[in-house]
Amino acid sequence: MMHDTLSCRPVTNHGSQTTTEANVSPHQGYSLPFLSILGPSTIGLVAFLGFNGFYLAVSGPASMTILHVSTLAAFCLMLTGLCRWTSRFPSEAVPTEERFRSLFEHAAVAMSIVDSDKRFVHVNRAYSELLGYDTSELLGRPFTMVTHPEDIPENLILWDELFRHSEFSSAQDKRYIRKDGRVIWVRVTANLFQPSDGTAPLIMAVVENITERKQVEQALRQSEARLIEAIPQQVWTARPDGTLDYVNRLVLEYFDVPAERLLDWGWQSVLHPDDLPACMTAWTASLQTGKPYEIEFRLRQAGAGTYCWYLTRALPMKDEAGRIVKWIGTNTDITGRRQVEEALRESEERFRVLADTAPVLIWMSGLDKHVSYFNTRWLEYTGRTMEQELGGGWVERVHPDDVDRCWNIYSEAFDRCEPFELEYRLRKADGQYGWLHESGAPRFLPGGTFAGYHGACIDITARKLAEAELRRVHDELEQRVSERTMQLALANRSLQDEIAERKHVEEAVRDSELRYKLLTEATFDGIAIHDQGILIEVNAGLERIFGYGLDELIGRSLWDLVADESHDLVLTNMQNGVNGPYEAMGRRKDGTTFFGEVVVRPCRYRGREVRLVAGRDITERKHLEAERSRHTEELERQIAERTAEIAKLESQRAQTEKLAAMGRLAAGVAHEINNPIAGIKNAFTLVKQAVDPIHPHAEFVGMIDREIARVASIIQNMYQLYRPESGQGEAVELRTMINDIEALFTKRLQQRRLVLVIDVDPGLDRFCVPRGDLLQVLLNLLNNAIDCSSEGGTIALTLRAEPDAIRIAVSDQGPGISPEHLPHIFDPFFTTKTGGDQKSMGLGLSVSQSLVMAMGGKIEVQTQPNEGSMFSVLLPRHVVVACAQNQSDIIKEVVTL
Repeated sequence: MMHDTLSCRPVTNHGSQTTTEANVSPHQGYSLPFLSILGPSTIGLVAFLGFNGFYLAVSGPASMTILHVSTLAAFCLMLTGLCRWTSRFPSEAVPTEERFRSLFEHAAVAMSIVDSDKRFVHVNRAYSELLGYDTSELLGRPFTMVTHPEDIPENLILWDELFRHSEFSSAQDKRYIRKDGRVIWVRVTANLFQPSDGTAPLIMAVVENITERKQVEQALRQSEARLIEAIPQQVWTARPDGTLDYVNRLVLEYFDVPAERLLDWGWQSVLHPDDLPACMTAWTASLQTGKPYEIEFRLRQAGAGTYCWYLTRALPMKDEAGRIVKWIGTNTDITGRRQVEEALRESEERFRVLADTAPVLIWMSGLDKHVSYFNTRWLEYTGRTMEQELGGGWVERVHPDDVDRCWNIYSEAFDRCEPFELEYRLRKADGQYGWLHESGAPRFLPGGTFAGYHGACIDITARKLAEAELRRVHDELEQRVSERTMQLALANRSLQDEIAERKHVEEAVRDSELRYKLLTEATFDGIAIHDQGILIEVNAGLERIFGYGLDELIGRSLWDLVADESHDLVLTNMQNGVNGPYEAMGRRKDGTTFFGEVVVRPCRYRGREVRLVAGRDITERKHLEAERSRHTEELERQIAERTAEIAKLESQRAQTEKLAAMGRLAAGVAHEINNPIAGIKNAFTLVKQAVDPIHPHAEFVGMIDREIARVASIIQNMYQLYRPESGQGEAVELRTMINDIEALFTKRLQQRRLVLVIDVDPGLDRFCVPRGDLLQVLLNLLNNAIDCSSEGGTIALTLRAEPDAIRIAVSDQGPGISPEHLPHIFDPFFTTKTGGDQKSMGLGLSVSQSLVMAMGGKIEVQTQPNEGSMFSVLLPRHVVVACAQNQSDIIKEVVTL
């Protein structure tokens, strides 16, 4: 049989009031009927399944067992049908409740129902036996009575979460204490549901004994721990998601903290803060790619509080399917190596930084007198690369008049290992010559061995030019002193005139500022003047928009009025001199933000260059624009949907016309050929009787007979392709038809070693359809499924009742239908069975579609490459079931091939 898979969904109480009856003792309060504590959405299917012997698999948390999932699915679906039965047949409510109570009590899995006071309302026999109590000893008692004391706090937290957030389900591993004192481990899956009578929500729990599994896990962890503790290195393990779940003894000794401080993500607390981002980035990348992890970082040592460098490596452990089940890592102390590397790096860096940052040109030479190093300042000065300058390349930049003198001084000092000084000209990067003062000194190794020279050059071009300029300026100074005296007299008279003019300008400015004040106070827009971002003038509109007072705005930074998300935009526009208008987000005094439009103009205010900013609140306009955009998108979506629907209807109309035309043509051809074929068949019967079996050509007689039969079969299929209307509907008993189908295909299925699984909805027992037409459709679909299946495969025939239709599905595990063939599978004379014993005229699916459409239904197909195909026949439920409910006589037929 095929088993459906249903998904659980939460049951919530919408608008109901929780009430508690007064004067009810604790034990009496738990004697509510089962139907009163379970909502109408959770009744029917358990009773339905219990009475009809079907099994159901329900999707749920990965930690739940099949037994738990089946029980929860049954509970969640059982109450719907039972409420419907009780509403239609009130007299049957009590028997249905008794059936539910019996199912709950005799379930193989341990179950309990607890009220909002955490007390047991109902427990079944399996639950009582698990804890060793009688049922009466548990009812009315709190569930904490049997919970291990150490697990109670976490249990209560989960309990509160279920009720606070109306969560539907939660799962937890915990310990129970049996009546005999023995501690057992269990897996508890709790589900929240709302009783239909409006009382407080209840919790139903399904309990699985996992003590043996916990013992095996504990033994395995102890074995692994002993092995890891023997390794003379820091070792740790992590879960597949990267959270730490174990550290060995050397780790604990190093950090001197409890293991709980390091597990999960607690290890980050001992990591150097500067190394944490890089470490987390590399660790996250390894978790995502599954590649080994290696990184160097610092860990804080216990006691001293200092950090030591460690090299951490981690390898993923994978199962047979390639999934990561654990990470195993080690920490190796590399502090000594890092210190040596750091010292060497610092020494080289100090020399390079000193040489490159010194305000002089530095060089070094070896024993061959050739220069082996120039600092950055030298290369920048000459505009050449290190390769161009090394050796004797630097001489190319020396002024030709100074080359011989420079080389002689340098060479003589080198031979005597003495310091030297000289001045010469060197061509700079811009092509001009600059004057350098060079000082050179011999270099000696620590042992006193001569190793070459090093020198430093100072650019004295400015000094050389200054000396020449000084001489020229001295000659002109006297003349300029006399000229300057005359200029000062003229400037004094001009200054007096300028003071008088400035007084008139200041009066005009005051009049202008008064007019500006009157205009800005009359506008609803916000206007401000700021100097380098500091507000110096604002109007009443700005105070109203931002909610500040005048004394709060003057002197305040402009950035206090700009929202964080627009800070970069406003800054960039200010730097680029953008005047606008442009949009930006403003921030009011209360912290709220709004859309604003800004215009900026440079102006002069009280003798300073400032900026005038005018802005307005455009929040309402933005809302209107967003609403208009939403309406536009919705209109475009509706147009697209209507266009797609019209295209689909046009395609269906063309296919219908094509099938009708093909059907009429096929019927006409079949009619013209049928009579001659009948005559040929009758005549050949006489000929076949007259042919002696020992005749040399007797073997062709059988072949001709088979070909005549095949032609007759093709003609019959062509007749079926054109069916003006469906046959008369009749009450067909499904069980009889299913038995006939099994009998017809038994031999062929055995030859192909295939399994036919038939799953019929228990609510379906008879149809009102043309029996022959429906049978022909099923035979065509099953024949195709057998032809497409490999030996040892499974073929499924499923009949299900849906709200508006009856679904009949035939599925196989074959290679599926390729995308290029899928649009044509219902076309007449289209077939992919062209090889071996699978030759076909390609009329089966076309005829089947015609028959189903004549019955008012349709055929759907679902296929995946290498995963098989499923053909579904959907028949209107009101037509298929109509006469079957009223007709008492069932026509039983025996089908033969």
